[in-house]
Amino acid sequence: EEERRRREEAERRDLDYRLWRAAVREERCQRQRVKERATAPQDGAAPPEVADDGLQRLVELHGRDYFFERDQQRFDALERSIKAAQQRAALLQGRGGSTQSALEAARRRADQQRRLRDQEAPQRAEQDLWEAMLAKNRSAKRQDL
Repeated sequence: EEERRRREEAERRDLDYRLWRAAVREERCQRQRVKERATAPQDGAAPPEVADDGLQRLVELHGRDYFFERDQQRFDALERSIKAAQQRAALLQGRGGSTQSALEAARRRADQQRRLRDQEAPQRAEQDLWEAMLAKNRSAKRQDL
């Protein structure tokens, strides 16, 4: 009974968090759309960072909101990404692993790669210096001939 109640409470908190996050995101997107509309040129063309080869005008001719639809496409891509991540996490847990252990393994791998890069950096810099000096000497010899 206690475990079930704890699980329900965790699910409720998770749902509350997702709803809050969606509301915050929607508010932020709405402010961005208002800002983009305000900075759009008065001739109806989209600013260069928003222009999409006449797509904005075409969408608005059909009575739709270009900025809203663009945000919806981004949101849909985000949702697909989240669902794919959740599926990968479930698959990982199904195989007996955990997302925390995968994250820790990725961090260890990144630290190892960083240390290796740091060790090789002085050797690479010296090699680049020698190659630059050789190229300079070759160029000087060609000019002398």
